[in-house]
Amino acid sequence: MKIEIVPYDKHWVKEFERLKKELSVILNSIHPSIEHIGSTSVPGLSAKNVIDILIGVKEKSQFDTVIYELGLIDSYIYYKALEADLPNRRLFVRLKDGISSAKFGKVFYHQDKIPHDEVNQSRIANVHIVELDSSEWLRHIAFREYLKAHEGVRNEYAKIKISLSKKNWKHGMEYNAEKKSFIKSEEKKAVEWFMAGRK
Repeated sequence: MKIEIVPYDKHWVKEFERLKKELSVILNSIHPSIEHIGSTSVPGLSAKNVIDILIGVKEKSQFDTVIYELGLIDSYIYYKALEADLPNRRLFVRLKDGISSAKFGKVFYHQDKIPHDEVNQSRIANVHIVELDSSEWLRHIAFREYLKAHEGVRNEYAKIKISLSKKNWKHGMEYNAEKKSFIKSEEKKAVEWFMAGRK
């Protein structure tokens, strides 16, 4: 499969705001913090046409509440298969309007053969659930702000993504793995820069 990288689209902000309102209603009982992260949150940065949303809950025990509440909504699929590898995060995919999770199943377990290509074509957003103010929360927020403030890094990241988009991948996780070394290196700088600015 090819990963399609497209120029920045101002519509992404509006799409995030729409989904944020939806999630705020669904998760009203725990009042989480909801942030737009990833490349679609950075003006001028090319990206996949998929919104990344970060939900911060006050304590890890509330992961179960989020899983339960989103599990009741037809357009969300839960990636339980990732729990073992990502114990401090939970991940859902939000499908495009009009596409039912019944097409794939509400939950992807470790033993499932996940239809990555079909899901990627059917999703509108990735929804990441982490503990508020944890290292997971901080690195995503810091990296977003760092890319906004550092044009050179932003341009380098765009070049890497465009170059990788020309290759064939088994699934999106392979593509993500290829970006990992750059992201991890820059995330470390981003966190230091972000924390220094908060003092």
